[in-house]
Amino acid sequence: MKSALFAAIAASVTLAAVPAAQQRETRERHVYIGVTDKAGTPVPTLAPADVVIKEDGAAREVLKISPAPPPSHLMLLVDDGTVAELLIPDLRIALASFLKIVDGMSPVPQVALMTFGDRPTMVVPYSASTLPVAEAVGKLFSRPQAGAHFLDAIVDTSAGMRRAKAPRPMIVAFVGEGGPEFSTITHDRVAESLQASGASLWTVALQNPGGQATYSEARERAQVLGDVARDSGGQTKVVLNRQGLDSGFRALGQALSARLDVTYARPDNMIPPKRLEVEVKKPDTKVTAPRWAGQ
Repeated sequence: MKSALFAAIAASVTLAAVPAAQQRETRERHVYIGVTDKAGTPVPTLAPADVVIKEDGAAREVLKISPAPPPSHLMLLVDDGTVAELLIPDLRIALASFLKIVDGMSPVPQVALMTFGDRPTMVVPYSASTLPVAEAVGKLFSRPQAGAHFLDAIVDTSAGMRRAKAPRPMIVAFVGEGGPEFSTITHDRVAESLQASGASLWTVALQNPGGQATYSEARERAQVLGDVARDSGGQTKVVLNRQGLDSGFRALGQALSARLDVTYARPDNMIPPKRLEVEVKKPDTKVTAPRWAGQ
């Protein structure tokens, strides 16, 4: 009994000797957000008091805000189906501009390239350099009479990121809304795959000049470009013509480079939350943040 008593006392003394900051570290969580002003310019700094974090409606303490690290893994998805037939020169330029921005990140993410005209096809596996992807982009061609499998490509990519246990995964995609979508899975399935991998979805979408397609696959794609991208912590930049592709990808790259890392506290002894809410108190600002709470 004396031995058990001494052991209990020693354990309590050891716990008390652990600094409070170290105890708190076990329940710290991170969320990466983007904040822009009314002109669309990234807001580079915020104070903890400027940000409100809620999980399932319960407010959390914001501990600190710092520049977000770059993605650890970045998959570039490109629609090279029939919709890209007249876009290839502009698309090569736009993707090259985006890769230059990625190359300036420190550290440079692991970057890969997959096309999804006809079917999801891995063109360049993950590489520590952007050079292999840049070289492949310079050789892009369209697949005549090939429809897109955009949703399938997202699910395949997310599964690979989950297997790799990528800590900060991201998917960046070009989508031509004027082309047919042949994926048969639903937007809910895409959302589940993104949430399981922790990846955010960022897209540049070329608007369909004929208006919104009404068939079911196109409606599912539209929901992925809208609600699913937003909930994952990403966004969709809509361009009206091929001349807007370069500026669209440049703006997307700048948004990724200017994200902020918000560190907040979550109680240890609780059921993992499902919904995350991020609000910035500064007026005339727009927030890009995930709505799925990390586990």
